[in-house]
Amino acid sequence: MNQAQLQVTVQALRQQLQTFERITVCCLTCEHYADSVKQCSVYQASPPEAWRKGPVECPSWEYDNVPF
Repeated sequence: MNQAQLQVTVQALRQQLQTFERITVCCLTCEHYADSVKQCSVYQASPPEAWRKGPVECPSWEYDNVPF
């Protein structure tokens, strides 16, 4: 790897890290949350507003890969 390749790689990794750092751990970004019924499929309940928008520490949270 030469210096130019190193710089490009580092910049790409920084951009990817920024993308991950913008993810909020909350119901709205969770695979288990159904916004249409506002309910969690793991707990079979509607979470409180603070959990919907987060950040929270939910052991069942899984990122849904939707960037918005």
